[in-house]
Amino acid sequence: MNILFGSTQHPELSMKHVTTVLPRLIALLVVCAMILVSPPSRAQAPSETEHDRAIELFSKGVSAMKKRDFENARRILIEAFALMPAFDIAGTLGQVELELGLHRDAAEHLNYSLMHFPPSVSRKLKQTVEDGFDQAKQQVSTLRVEVTPPGAEVFVDGEPKGRADSLPREVFVLPGEHEVSASFGEQAVKRVVIAQAAREYAVALDVPAPEPTEKGVASSAPESSHQPIIEPTSDDLDQPSSQNWTPVWIAGGVGVLGLATGITFLATSSSKASDRDAGVNQMPGSGACAEGTPEVAADCGKSTDLDDAAATHRALAWTGFGVALAGGVAAALLWPGSKDNSEIAWHLAPLTPEGQPGVTAGVSGAF
Repeated sequence: MNILFGSTQHPELSMKHVTTVLPRLIALLVVCAMILVSPPSRAQAPSETEHDRAIELFSKGVSAMKKRDFENARRILIEAFALMPAFDIAGTLGQVELELGLHRDAAEHLNYSLMHFPPSVSRKLKQTVEDGFDQAKQQVSTLRVEVTPPGAEVFVDGEPKGRADSLPREVFVLPGEHEVSASFGEQAVKRVVIAQAAREYAVALDVPAPEPTEKGVASSAPESSHQPIIEPTSDDLDQPSSQNWTPVWIAGGVGVLGLATGITFLATSSSKASDRDAGVNQMPGSGACAEGTPEVAADCGKSTDLDDAAATHRALAWTGFGVALAGGVAAALLWPGSKDNSEIAWHLAPLTPEGQPGVTAGVSGAF
């Protein structure tokens, strides 16, 4: 016997349950409206007793939801879904779980709702469920598990997920480390997934067939093999990056600043050297300063000052270029996608040319 939510057979589920709600419940009640105007879809029709009980529970769940008693609403809707796993009940349950911050459960129920959504239902109502599903997926990791042979049993963190040939297309887990395993007979295979939020991972497990003994009888000794840690699929490229670019920007900024400083001081050093040469050329004789001629003493002092300033600025220019080199190397080492820079410790110390005054610049750190 099929259920027609909102029909005259069940006036207790009419639209009057969802006409006045608080703003935060708008999304929830849109899904409830879907339930009230469309027939549920399910693989196996419930008995008449289950049918009536599911309707009663749903009505209570909606009432609890309107009162913002989400914990009680979830408990009631879970019981209703167990009796009648329909797409509309799943959608409502998923929205309640979003309100409670139970993102993994919400993703599972909203995904179930979308997979069983009948084409006759309003596109606007389906969009509400899709929006909630997208919101939940931003907080969880998605595993796409493929296992051979088809009869293998699949587990995630020890929790059975069913046979390989009947697995859901997507398995949702919270961010963190998870173990995905499969067993067939006495053989077992395991993989570890380091999952991040809003990312998808392809997990392929191939359980080897039992090896026959010398007499042709399969060995009864249990075996288990560990496969490498899962890497993100190509779909991850479309997901938001979780890399930290701050160290790269800092290192790059230091490098640019060092380069600009080096160029500036090199230019001023060249200018002061030119002024010194011009002053020397105006003195009478090539060795006037060396001879200690009184008439040129002031000019000689100025020339000496210019020479010292040119040397100092030249040394500072080399220091700036050294800092620029350090910043560039640091940015390359810290660039996301290069070797695991969380373990990198480096130290660069550009030095001024030998025999010239200046400041030794160094960069060191562990990121």
